Amino acid sequence: MKVIFVSLYGAFVVASIITHLWTVVIAYYESGFWISVITFCLPLLSELYWTYQMWGVNVLYCSMSIILMVLTIPFMVYGRGR
Repeated sequence: MKVIFVSLYGAFVVASIITHLWTVVIAYYESGFWISVITFCLPLLSELYWTYQMWGVNVLYCSMSIILMVLTIPFMVYGRGR
């Protein structure tokens, strides 16, 4: 199990960065510049908030966000080859 998480760690990081930038874009279009700056600075809280706000509106974003939030725990434990 550890080998899988170590080998997929890079892909997880890239997917997380893309999803967070997607969150910033959503925050910009929904609430404006300053909220997008706050969203950029607070990744975990903003992912939770915007996933809740987009529930039922943007299914792809919500799915990706939830999957990445759930996978964060095992990747934190096994990810970098500890």
